[in-house]
Amino acid sequence: MCSCFVGSAGGFMSTFVRNFIEFTAARFVMGMSYDTCMILAYLLILEYIGPRYRTLLANMSFAIFYSLFVTALPWIALLCDHWKTISLVTSLPLTLGVLTKLFLPESPLWLISKGRVDEAIDQVQVIGRINRKNVDPELITKFKKSVKEVTHEEYQNLFEIFRRPILRKVFVLICLEYMCCTLVFDGLVRSIGQLDFDFFVSFSVISFTEFPSVLIVGFIMDYMGRRWLCTVFMAISGLFCVLILFANGALTVIFAIIARFAVNMSYNASIQWGPELLPTSVRGSGVATIHICGFIVSFLSPYIVYLKNYFHWLPLTVIGAIAGLGMMLPLALPETTMTVMPKTFEDVEELTRKQNLWKLPFMESRKANEMNAGRNT
Repeated sequence: MCSCFVGSAGGFMSTFVRNFIEFTAARFVMGMSYDTCMILAYLLILEYIGPRYRTLLANMSFAIFYSLFVTALPWIALLCDHWKTISLVTSLPLTLGVLTKLFLPESPLWLISKGRVDEAIDQVQVIGRINRKNVDPELITKFKKSVKEVTHEEYQNLFEIFRRPILRKVFVLICLEYMCCTLVFDGLVRSIGQLDFDFFVSFSVISFTEFPSVLIVGFIMDYMGRRWLCTVFMAISGLFCVLILFANGALTVIFAIIARFAVNMSYNASIQWGPELLPTSVRGSGVATIHICGFIVSFLSPYIVYLKNYFHWLPLTVIGAIAGLGMMLPLALPETTMTVMPKTFEDVEELTRKQNLWKLPFMESRKANEMNAGRNT
């Protein structure tokens, strides 16, 4: 709620600036809320949904609300015809975010991790009433008793990750993977001007790939798994980044669409993967840190695109190489498909220890079905 208000205020302020310093200050204010206003609501969705529907519902929110609006963005810019009007039109809708407190309850998992058990139970009971489900009072009593026997993590913060070797490795790798996805994604957006086609049409068509790619991610990620989905589609994106260099005309747009389509899938998988690898008490701050790493590395994308002034083939070659790195990093991360989101640091360590490189969710489900069939015969 606060981040939406701050973002809206920063965007509104930027329409009245008189020089570059004032503009920078206004955008800094808006930047403090950017991503936070979206990702916190996204985390709540992940925490409230069970493993079976988590991937589908989390990705549907991106497919519907992000992809359709970003596709329309260049035409909104044309209609506005002035950067101040664009800033106003894109900032004022954020004010609706102040209403989220009325509809979006706090995370019970986070409340429990902070020792606020009674508040968490109240939230669950409210949700139960809305869903027309009664929570057994005896179950609540047993739950309170069990929580008291568990060591709370309210005094542990993000630095605890760096004190634990296994968690440190996982966290650094997911940060690097997200950085690769961000740089390839942003680099392709900024490279649209290099395509031998109309800029506005190219931007809309390529941006629209977000919609089908996120829908497909929602349906196949639990089948392929986070690890192999990121690996396969980052490889495809890198390949078509290089192939653009050998094409011309409409073919460059087709290859760019495929490259953007593929990195969209890896990017959205990595967005969901981060929260699934962090314990409840540091999930918000941990995901924020991952995204900050992505923002930092995105500063490099204009310089990568600028390399065309030296060699026209260099920007897309560099982007393709980064995609190649992003293809390899996921292989060292644990698979989280159909797992309960970790509540403690120990949960993450246990999840990491029992993983192997060739774990494939669809093979695991096939083995389970074969074992069940064997028991029934």
